[in-house]
Amino acid sequence: MVGFLKKNKIQLLIVFVVGIFAYSIKLGMYSVSIDTEILIYHPEAMLKSWIAIGRWGLVAVKNLFHFLPINIILTNICAFLIFFISIMVWFANLDKISKKENKFAKTIFGLIVITAPIFAEQFYFSLQSVEVAIAFLGLAIAVFFQEKWITNNKVWAIFPAVLFVTYAFGCYQAFIPLYISVCVFDYIVKYDGKINMKQILKYLLIFGISFILNVVIDRMAKNIYGVHDSGYLKNQILWGTERKYITITRILHSISNSFMGIGYHETLAYGIAFVLMTIVVAEKRDFYKNKFFYLAYMVFFVVAPFATTILKGTIEAARARFVIPFVTGFALYYVLSNTENKKILKLAKITAIYAIIVQTVITFSLFYIDNQRYHEDVKIANKIEEDLKNYDSSKLIVFMGAYQTPETIIKGETIGASFFAHDAGSNLGCTHRALGFMKTLGMNHELATVEQIQEAREELSAKVENKEINLTVYPNEGYIIELDNYIIVNF
Repeated sequence: MVGFLKKNKIQLLIVFVVGIFAYSIKLGMYSVSIDTEILIYHPEAMLKSWIAIGRWGLVAVKNLFHFLPINIILTNICAFLIFFISIMVWFANLDKISKKENKFAKTIFGLIVITAPIFAEQFYFSLQSVEVAIAFLGLAIAVFFQEKWITNNKVWAIFPAVLFVTYAFGCYQAFIPLYISVCVFDYIVKYDGKINMKQILKYLLIFGISFILNVVIDRMAKNIYGVHDSGYLKNQILWGTERKYITITRILHSISNSFMGIGYHETLAYGIAFVLMTIVVAEKRDFYKNKFFYLAYMVFFVVAPFATTILKGTIEAARARFVIPFVTGFALYYVLSNTENKKILKLAKITAIYAIIVQTVITFSLFYIDNQRYHEDVKIANKIEEDLKNYDSSKLIVFMGAYQTPETIIKGETIGASFFAHDAGSNLGCTHRALGFMKTLGMNHELATVEQIQEAREELSAKVENKEINLTVYPNEGYIIELDNYIIVNF
């Protein structure tokens, strides 16, 4: 281990410094993100909701290491450090998988992963960031032991490999396509012209045992906590709910967007890496003699990263597509390590450096924008709380509409969303989000039920229709409206 660190200290230092810069605002400033407010004021409800959607791994670590109540600054720092350590383990894995040492290629892999805006979206959710970071580390460790079994026939290594893969699956379902992609990449690198069924069966055995064990633990956790399956995941499955061509078109659109780098979460690096790796493998393999190899290659790039997208028939949330930067990093590593073609190497380096710069800027910007959002939300909450002193404190508070956040150059999928706007289109509106956020600031107000919120809406609508009330919106005078049974905060 000491020898490994000495050999890679410069490369790891580069990844660490760039990562620190990209995450500096997240690491150094206090901010409450969406869902974290629930963990703060009602942790039991959040833990049960995780169990209901099959994320027992999050709950296990929270309880095992006593991560409640949450310390946001400490949580963010620990999440980043653990994630960085996982990249260190991947450096060792890449050396072992490829049986060669390419320090520059490993550095590119590390930088592509640590600066990816997709991880900014993922680690934005402070309430689970440490647990997910541990899952990334666990998966890297699992692959380390898996290699011992595959390469050195160390049968005992299957146990830690299964343990860590199971935990990753139990933390986040998005780790399933990532694990599949890792296995296909491993097979591509090791392929020597013959189908190695023994190696394939080893992948399948670890995956199968881990998947089944995850399901068993999931059932047990639901029984212990007395919860049922949530519709959260089932409702995302769109196959059979619409015409098939619509679902297929959506899937193809999602895949093409990733290859073309459309959207701020991704860059052209993924598509270019695919083209470059295709050229390199074509140089090394004869297609007609190695059809299985090319099949594995296409699965790696086209099928595995989008496995859940294809199975559900819907576009995954950005934070769940973290397989993309890993696959991009793997592909660029493969190209930089397996060709002497100067033009290809030059293009790969330009692509990698461009992607790293763009990703770093976007990730930094996302955290900056969300920090601004947090301070704006605090300002709004303080004003509302001060103005509410003039009204009957026994009445329930209901929020109407959504606060219009200032225009910014970039805004994340969730990053930058105000608590006074999030979920505004739902039955609850932003009432629970807004009051939940205010609770984190010590402003405690009782939460209205869905029925009560609907009743308040109807009462307000009737008074507006009868011209008893002239509506104004925050922050204009009169934005707080007192009804017979409710107080309306109108955005």
